[in-house]
Amino acid sequence: MQHFAAKTEEEFSYVTSGFVRTNETANQISKGRGEATLPKLITNHDITGNWFLKISADSLAKQATALGLKGSSIELMAHWVYEGGYPETFYEMEPRAQE
Repeated sequence: MQHFAAKTEEEFSYVTSGFVRTNETANQISKGRGEATLPKLITNHDITGNWFLKISADSLAKQATALGLKGSSIELMAHWVYEGGYPETFYEMEPRAQE
């Protein structure tokens, strides 16, 4: 049996990484809070802008399409995060994150 909390009027933001799993988690939290509609998700990209990109977001999308990635720029970023590479596109993650 699931118990849902009553919706409160307090302002609540959902910040996610933009990946499917984090979005699903935010949606489940929203349901648990008793919210009738899915929340507006704020991704880390919304917060950091293009902090890890050496190129524009439009260029990133074009590069992902040229590589035949179905998830477009999100899939390309996932490859970069988990596999590395793309030095002409992204800054190195660890030093940039420390900044």
